[in-house]
Amino acid sequence: MKTKRNLLIFANTLFALVIVSTLLKVQSDSHKGGEITFPINLGSFPSVRSVIINPETLLEDVKTGKELQFLQVLGDLPTDAPLIMPIRWSQDDYLEIAGAYRKAIWQDDPNAWHLYKIIFDAACENADNKFRSADLLYIQNTEVGGKGVYAAREIVIEPEYGYVAWGEGATYPRSILNPWTKIDMETISRVPAEKALELADKAGGDKFRSMQHNNCSIGVSTWPWGYNRNDWMVIYSGLGHLDIWIDVK
Repeated sequence: MKTKRNLLIFANTLFALVIVSTLLKVQSDSHKGGEITFPINLGSFPSVRSVIINPETLLEDVKTGKELQFLQVLGDLPTDAPLIMPIRWSQDDYLEIAGAYRKAIWQDDPNAWHLYKIIFDAACENADNKFRSADLLYIQNTEVGGKGVYAAREIVIEPEYGYVAWGEGATYPRSILNPWTKIDMETISRVPAEKALELADKAGGDKFRSMQHNNCSIGVSTWPWGYNRNDWMVIYSGLGHLDIWIDVK
């Protein structure tokens, strides 16, 4: 039986391959000797840990400022984590939860880190345009050995399976010619992920879901550096896939 870690890595890798195949620019200076010099998923980090959560109370705990509990911290992702309950949370819900865990885990200045890539996941039978999980990647400009690098961190929030995971300890060369771009928080506040999904459904996504009898999944992501644009990409994946850009201007 595949472990939950294998399933997550497989899903993220498959999603990443679809994303890479649709990029509008080739990051030619981001590959040296065949080595990928930007983070893809939690497998990109030398240190990965996770904590077991109660999805029934987590969102309310965060919103009321209750101290987060780290009673069951694991050295990796949970093995064969069971489905606990269906979750439908918004972009702002996930950003608030990620902010609370960033503060609790790293206890440093969160303003020194910038959101670099975000992926929300939804099931096609989801009718309210909210999400069952989120993957958020943050970067910081820093120096190692006198050389400019990007430090990266990642938080994966999987409430349906009862855990939050994070990766840290990875750095990547900083290119002067092709610097990484952070997400414009004002833009995604004006056009949040759930609005992007609503617009994508109207642009053909609903027909794809119908053809798949809702046996499919939806990824809603923004990655300004990788996509060379600040817009949302909505990917419907089933027997085949449908990619729809949502302009945020």
